[in-house]
Amino acid sequence: MLRLAAIASAALLSACAVSTTPINGPNGLAYEIDCSRGANTLGDCYNAAAMKCPKGYRLVGSDTSTSGGVIYGGYFIPSNNQSIIVECKDAVQKEPASASPRQ
Repeated sequence: MLRLAAIASAALLSACAVSTTPINGPNGLAYEIDCSRGANTLGDCYNAAAMKCPKGYRLVGSDTSTSGGVIYGGYFIPSNNQSIIVECKDAVQKEPASASPRQ
């Protein structure tokens, strides 16, 4: 039973995780930070950006749109997209190996 509780806790924590993906930004290396899952807020995106870029960052894009949703208990709950794209101020500007170029 304890093992099942541990697995359930891990699943809940991973659902609330903020994902950070290196991409090619307007000036080189940038990070797309997605906070759309779980109970995250846009503030969680900015906190993740501050952790990724301790010497500061420049916001180069954001998405705070609503797309679709689910009906739960007779109520419509919208699905919120919350993400930002940042470039670290101190980063050496080079392309990440796994990112595709933005056009």
